[in-house]
Amino acid sequence: MDLQERIDQGYKDLANAIVLQAILDYKESPKNAIGDMRRLRVERFIQSKYFTELCDLNQDWLIDTLRSEYEKIA
Repeated sequence: MDLQERIDQGYKDLANAIVLQAILDYKESPKNAIGDMRRLRVERFIQSKYFTELCDLNQDWLIDTLRSEYEKIA
């Protein structure tokens, strides 16, 4: 693997880590006003242009899935 491939892989790994952390933040948010604000911030992030630059996940599907999973554990 040459230097450029390693750099590209590093960026992909970083993008994946950012998205994964947002998902974990959503799932682990408490059931209170602070948790509500955290989930709203994560949803805004998912709907942002920055998110679409990081990954190819369908934004609406991801938000619907996170909401559904969160309600099941609540």
